[in-house]
Amino acid sequence: MATVSYRRNAITRLKDDYGNFVTDHAGKASLLLVAFRYRMGISLQPHMAFDLHSLISLNVDMESLIALLLKRR
Repeated sequence: MATVSYRRNAITRLKDDYGNFVTDHAGKASLLLVAFRYRMGISLQPHMAFDLHSLISLNVDMESLIALLLKRR
């Protein structure tokens, strides 16, 4: 009978930009989040290539929705 062995990979420590090692879970998580945000980039004023007001209708006919739900009962 064949057996399968699973390898448990774990990151025990990370080095921040200042050369300090971070070993606790919360510190490693925040360090990875900061690195992810830095790599993704941050835009302070994004340019909208389309008009949201023309795409989204704020006037929804709830009466027809209620009538449809009452018919299904």
